[in-house]
Amino acid sequence: MYTSEYIEKYEIAGSGYFFSGAYSHTSGERTLLFNSQKGTSLLLSASLLQQIKKGVINEALQFKLMQRGFIDEDGGAGQVGEVKDHISPIYFMIDFTTSCNLKCRYCFRKHDDYGQNVISTETLSRILEYIEDYCLANHIGGIVIQPWGGEPLIVWDKIVYIYEYFRRTSINVRIQVETNAVLLTEAIVREASLKNIEFSVSLDGYALIHDSQRPLKKGGGSYDYVMRGLGLLKKPVGIVAVCTHYTYEHLEEVLSFFQSELQLKRIKLNIVKDNPNIESCDLCFQPEEIPKFERKLLTTIVEMAERGHPIAESNIVSRLHNLLDGRASNFCHSRGCQAGNSFLSFDRFGNITPCDLTDFEDLRFSSVYDEPALLSQKISSFRSHNTFFKMEADECRVCQWYFFCRGGCPAARKYKKQLRKEDEVECIRNRTLYPLLIQLILEKPHLLGALTNQELTIVE
Repeated sequence: MYTSEYIEKYEIAGSGYFFSGAYSHTSGERTLLFNSQKGTSLLLSASLLQQIKKGVINEALQFKLMQRGFIDEDGGAGQVGEVKDHISPIYFMIDFTTSCNLKCRYCFRKHDDYGQNVISTETLSRILEYIEDYCLANHIGGIVIQPWGGEPLIVWDKIVYIYEYFRRTSINVRIQVETNAVLLTEAIVREASLKNIEFSVSLDGYALIHDSQRPLKKGGGSYDYVMRGLGLLKKPVGIVAVCTHYTYEHLEEVLSFFQSELQLKRIKLNIVKDNPNIESCDLCFQPEEIPKFERKLLTTIVEMAERGHPIAESNIVSRLHNLLDGRASNFCHSRGCQAGNSFLSFDRFGNITPCDLTDFEDLRFSSVYDEPALLSQKISSFRSHNTFFKMEADECRVCQWYFFCRGGCPAARKYKKQLRKEDEVECIRNRTLYPLLIQLILEKPHLLGALTNQELTIVE
C-alpha cells in the first residue's frame, strides 16, 4: 500500500513563484503528485519528491510543475478551479417516448401503454430548430444527439427524421441510440449504417442474470431477443449493464461473459441506486455495500488484465483519466455535474431541462415554444448563476476529490430532498475508487495501457 502526505504551499526561493500545495502518494520509487484544487497530477520519481519537499526545485522541474498547475504566481487562492471547459462535442438528449417493450425491475421511469405518448413531429421539429439555431449562434460545427425514452426504437421513423433534418445544414450530427435491441431488424441496421446512427445496447450479463432483471413487458425473458439484435449489428457496440445485488454475487462470471463470449474491450456498469420512483428497491445497493462492489470490480478487472484478457469499465476509466491527464471524459464525475452546460435535455413536450434525470417541473427552465430572446435569456441566466443545486456542504470542499465530484449528482440529491448535502452514493464510490486507482497507477502502471490506451511517463 502507498503512503500519503500533504505538502503545504510555499514560496520557491529566488523565483517569485509559489508551489501551490499538493498531495503526494508514494509507493516504492514512484510518487503521484496530485493538486486537489486544479485536478492535475504528475508521476514523479521519489528523489524528485524530496526536492519538492525541501523547496529545492531546479529550472527543468519548475517548468514541468508549472505546466501541470503546481506552480503559479500567488500559490493559488485555495479554491477549487471553476469549470470553464466544456466536454466536446456538445450533447443533446431528446425524450422520444415513455413507452417501452420491457419491464425492467429497477426502472425508475413510469411507462405508459406500448406505442402511446410519443413526441409529436411538430415538437421534434421545434427542438431541432432550436439546436440548429444554438449551434449557428455559437459557431458549433459538430454535436451528438441521443434519443431516449422508454425504448427509442419504438419511434424509429422520428430518429431517422433527425438525420434528414440536419442533412440540409452545415452541422455534423452523430446520433447515438441506447436501445434494448429487441426491436432491431435488418432494415433498421442497414438504414442506420447509411445515416450515421450509432447504437449502444443494454445487456445486464448472461441469460440467467439478464432475464431475471429485464423481462419483456408481455412476460418472459428478453435475453434471446437482445442477442439476436446484437447479431444483426455485426460490429462492436457499446454495452451498458446495470448491476444489482445479484450481479455482485456473480460479478466475475458476468465480466468473463462480456470479455470472452462477446469479446468486448469496454463496457459501462451502472449500479442501481435507491430511488423513490422504483417500485421495489430490493435490487438497490445500500451505501455500506458499495465499497465491497467497487473493490471487487476493480480487483476482477485487474486480474483479467494480468491474464491477458483486459476489459475497460467506463466509470473506472473516466476516473483514471481524471487522475492521469485531467481529461474531462465524463459528464457526471470529471468536473462535477455538467448538466445545462455541456449538454441539455428536451422532454417530449419541448421543455428544456439540464439533464434527462431532472424530471421535475421546477427544473424546466425554458421551452422551445418560448420566444427566442426569452429562451436565450433563461439559459444564459441558468449558466451564469450555476443554479442547478450548487453544492455548499463544507465537508465536500475539504475533500481531496471535490474537484472531480462537486457533491455528486444534483438529481439524486433532489430525489432524496437533500439539496445541500452530498450525493452519498457517488461520495462513497469516489472515496473508495480513487485511492485504489492511485495504488494501481503506482504499483501496476504497465496495466494502464490496456485499460485506458494511455502509457505513463515518469518524470525523473
